Amino acid sequence: MGNLTQASRGPKAAARAFWSWFVETIAPLGADGLDQDDIVARIDAEFAKVYPDLAFELWGPDGDMIDFVISADGRTELFDDVLEAVRGAPKIPGWRIVAFRPRRSTRARVSAMGHQLS
Repeated sequence: MGNLTQASRGPKAAARAFWSWFVETIAPLGADGLDQDDIVARIDAEFAKVYPDLAFELWGPDGDMIDFVISADGRTELFDDVLEAVRGAPKIPGWRIVAFRPRRSTRARVSAMGHQLS
């Protein structure tokens, strides 16, 4: 993931590098790719290089969309960072980039590391 070393050029360049990596590497995998054992760890490693104080979650699929939810984990001083991260994301077919954790139904499905909870 050498393109993410652009972080030294500034936060906007680092953000562009993260989203480029995501579009090229993760987005094409779709919902089925989220079940790969190391996929969340790979995303987390790259995301943390650019957004070390923020958190993310992957939700879905909901129909044909997967939500990439970016959160400040309740830290109000990071809310602007969350909004900037979401604004910096490109439009990605099949993905919604969401600021903050929206209220969800209690009927949810969670997939991680090859396991699924409903």
